[in-house]
Amino acid sequence: MSGSEYLISELRRVRESMGLTQESWGERVHFSAKHVGSIERGERPALPNYLGMVDKVFGTAFMKFYREFVIGEHAPVWLRPFIEHEQQASLLRVFQPLAVPGLLQTEAYARTII
Repeated sequence: MSGSEYLISELRRVRESMGLTQESWGERVHFSAKHVGSIERGERPALPNYLGMVDKVFGTAFMKFYREFVIGEHAPVWLRPFIEHEQQASLLRVFQPLAVPGLLQTEAYARTII
């Protein structure tokens, strides 16, 4: 288990141990229930502004854990399933209707879009 996965599970565990719903937790830390839920599902990273508010309101030390174990991880939680699929794939297809993939770009094209 990575640092960010552990952080997410601990955020959920602490919230549930306090008997709080995502709505009531969100109200106390001034974030929406949708935001809290997306963090707990790993769809959105738990960033310092959120963790700092959780620490302030509930007296936890999630920011310290974040600084020591999460910063520097190579892939965010939401990207890991795609990385696993990519490792098993025999063919990758990319659909980007507005840009030519990097390996196919000419220097002039790259300068133009940048």
